[in-house]
Amino acid sequence: MPKWLREKTVTETKSYAASEISALNIHTSSWNVTLSAGSGDMVGIDISGSISKGEEAPAISLSNGTLSILQAYEDSGKNEIALGKKDQITITIPSELVVPIEINNVYGDMEINHISAPQFLLNNEAGYVSFSPMSRFSTS
Repeated sequence: MPKWLREKTVTETKSYAASEISALNIHTSSWNVTLSAGSGDMVGIDISGSISKGEEAPAISLSNGTLSILQAYEDSGKNEIALGKKDQITITIPSELVVPIEINNVYGDMEINHISAPQFLLNNEAGYVSFSPMSRFSTS
């Protein structure tokens, strides 16, 4: 059976008050991630893509002030690398929200736009990472 017949479309949108968030953790296996500063006082997360049998949709949770986004696939990368794959996680945070950010990425591409963070940890195995010129991070 062709892969496209086994896929299920996933779309989800969630938002949280910025005042509830003290840290941001993003862990992805194969989806693209865009992290951008926006206006307002809400953190928005948009998920759009498809999952295959055995794969779970990205999970979003807020616990003890830490907003976590987890997209994992046990076999990630071994059979998933595909040109043109457009699965996307988009996070928009208020420009005034300055919290520690941790991103662990295996095979997806990332765009970081106009973000400030007192601590920024990025672990990237493959895929490109693009920072906008105005992104500011502490080096300590």
